Amino acid sequence: MDDDVSTQAAYWVAKMDSELPSPDLFKKFLQWKDSDPLHASAFGELSAIWAAAEKPKMHEIIAEEQLQYPATDRTTDQSPIAQYLPFSLKISLAASLVIGLCLVVMSGLQINQGAQLQSLQLVTQIGEQKTKKLNDGSELTLNTNSKVNVQYSKNERSIYLTSGEAHFEVAHNSQRPFKVYTPHGNVRAVGTAFTISLANDNLAITVTEGRIAITSSQPSARNKNQPLALVDAGHKVNVSDDHPQIKRIDTVELEKRTAWQKGLLIFDGDSLKSVIEEISRYTDTTIVVTDESINSVKIGGQFRTNEIQGLLESLHNGFGISAHYIDENRVLLFRANPHESKDQKT
Repeated sequence: MDDDVSTQAAYWVAKMDSELPSPDLFKKFLQWKDSDPLHASAFGELSAIWAAAEKPKMHEIIAEEQLQYPATDRTTDQSPIAQYLPFSLKISLAASLVIGLCLVVMSGLQINQGAQLQSLQLVTQIGEQKTKKLNDGSELTLNTNSKVNVQYSKNERSIYLTSGEAHFEVAHNSQRPFKVYTPHGNVRAVGTAFTISLANDNLAITVTEGRIAITSSQPSARNKNQPLALVDAGHKVNVSDDHPQIKRIDTVELEKRTAWQKGLLIFDGDSLKSVIEEISRYTDTTIVVTDESINSVKIGGQFRTNEIQGLLESLHNGFGISAHYIDENRVLLFRANPHESKDQKT
């Protein structure tokens, strides 16, 4: 609510509460209220709070003051309010009281609902990761080059993942479902943990704890609330065009798929092509393979997400693949001369 509008609304709340308005005053009030929809809204909001608060009417305060200090006594120091304050100033003070009381009441509401309501946006740049504790106790970890919007309402905890990858540790609350919306499918959870990744028009999910329900994100879906699939912990699922493909994963693969949360990348017989695609998510450096025959070389090892140089050195020393920087942001990969690598692996 705009401060100026709030002040004006509070003035009229106090004015209407303090005296029986004259036709002229009431006309002015209506002109003000009807001149802008925000005026009517602000007046209604403050009037409701003022009416619900436990306090005497303003006209009762003034009447009490007049009873205690008759007009004949108002020139003495026995009536500080009547002696020093004209009626118009009393109204101004009343308006201030209205604003103050309303702020206190609304602050109380915000405090009580603080754990319930939340709205924020989280964004990571290439190579960056962030972890955020949410108001309900849930926690989300955002991977490189990702973006989410958090919108918590009274009845639903909504997350909108528009790009990248995120891991969710969901606080249990069966009365207030936790939903993640994406362009390729939606996920509903109560108390669970899972990772969602968006890539190549596909939705990839790894469930590490509990159970999730996947629903359609397509506007044309007949029943968007009907689950496409229920996925339990220890499974991964890929969703494309509302067709989920579920597969059980072992502990080794689970560790591999969640290693990024520790700042690591784990490869176990992955092709060089897939390794380059994965590491490229974490760096601005463009990696170009000049010899297509090395794309199928199998790579294994554990690497830091922020240490591309370490990966390039490992490729040279352990897999017979050399790197040559054209400039600080572009590097070429090619098969190394056998004399350059002692431990070449093909």
